[in-house]
Amino acid sequence: GKAAVKQIQIDCDWTDRTKSNFFEFLKFLKKEMPGYVISSTLRLHQVKFKERTGVPPVDRVVLMVYNVGDLGDVEEVNSIISNEVTAQYLEQLEDYPLPYDVALPLFEWGVLYRDGKLKGLLRDLTPSLLEAAFAKVEKENTYKATSDSYVNGIFIYKGDDLRLETVSKEKLQELASMIKEASGSNSDYETIFYHINSPLTSKFSFDELSSFAK
Repeated sequence: GKAAVKQIQIDCDWTDRTKSNFFEFLKFLKKEMPGYVISSTLRLHQVKFKERTGVPPVDRVVLMVYNVGDLGDVEEVNSIISNEVTAQYLEQLEDYPLPYDVALPLFEWGVLYRDGKLKGLLRDLTPSLLEAAFAKVEKENTYKATSDSYVNGIFIYKGDDLRLETVSKEKLQELASMIKEASGSNSDYETIFYHINSPLTSKFSFDELSSFAK
């Protein structure tokens, strides 16, 4: 009485070095699993530079339009979503030779740094947890730990820096519109909202998410 699996998706951010092995694996998977739609994830740079990165031998792809910034850079503003960065990679989206769906971000996290180096991610940060362990500093969306403590099971040292990254309704709407415009005649795609058990999802209504998907 359960729905039958129709599609198998492989998530791999392949590189010039791993491309050959990954593509051979996809060919093998298609051969060994006839009757299934075989798909793979796709990054923005693999759209813009498809001549170099190659087009995976699959039936369709899912374009992952998030995590576009440098997570390890303490000077980054928001590594999850940057419409300014994304816009630089969409010029050839309409001409991509495979049918695609689009995955948009619907999550937030705190990026923890110690002495300017990335130490980890803090998820499910509530206002009370944030206020108990950190104090706001002048830099946008940035906080500094006020004492040694545990936050969601992660030990925080006094003086650690935290950048709170989230996705606003305005930025998500703008991103969805950018993708649709860049897709042109290929705009018949499904929209997927990617989240990682984030309370951010409760801030969006069903109607809002439906409007972003149009």
